[in-house]
Amino acid sequence: MYPIGFQVKKIAQRPQWLRNADVRDIYSVSDCVSQKIESDHLNRFGMHVSVEAARLLAKISSADNQHTQIFYYETFEYQSAPKGTSTELGAKRSWHPSFADDCLIDSRSIVVPEDRRLEGYDVVSYKNEHDHDCSLLCCNHIAEEVEVNEHCLLSSFAEARQLLERNPLFHCSSDPARIVAVYSVQ
Repeated sequence: MYPIGFQVKKIAQRPQWLRNADVRDIYSVSDCVSQKIESDHLNRFGMHVSVEAARLLAKISSADNQHTQIFYYETFEYQSAPKGTSTELGAKRSWHPSFADDCLIDSRSIVVPEDRRLEGYDVVSYKNEHDHDCSLLCCNHIAEEVEVNEHCLLSSFAEARQLLERNPLFHCSSDPARIVAVYSVQ
């Protein structure tokens, strides 16, 4: 797993359209439900490289009475993408390296926080090498069909990989998908 950075997010409660009573709130990487707090000075993954920068942004946001949480993310070094040049939904998928070497150099500049807590694993579609798009669990309603935790995340990396490889529900996007570990940071 490679570090990709930190985000400060406004945590949203489970939307009514997501029919899974076990989900309390949304900790997904995507901004579709729980919005990230916008700021400048982000890395190529659209995230902060230091927990200090994220803490400063969280402090400023909390002064505006916004309930925020700092998250730290790591991504699997491979992504699941449609085989060959297929862009059809439901196409067979295979594993490919996630990034070019210069992205790996960028990820090495991120300091892994000691006070992190693993909340679970998200499966996220990517429009290009750097920009996360949707959480397939939340945005695509897959959490209604598979077991997720109270934050709409999968409990283990192995479970995320197995579901991505074998469950046709995860083939709802023609974009590459990555497994991302989601940590909360105090």
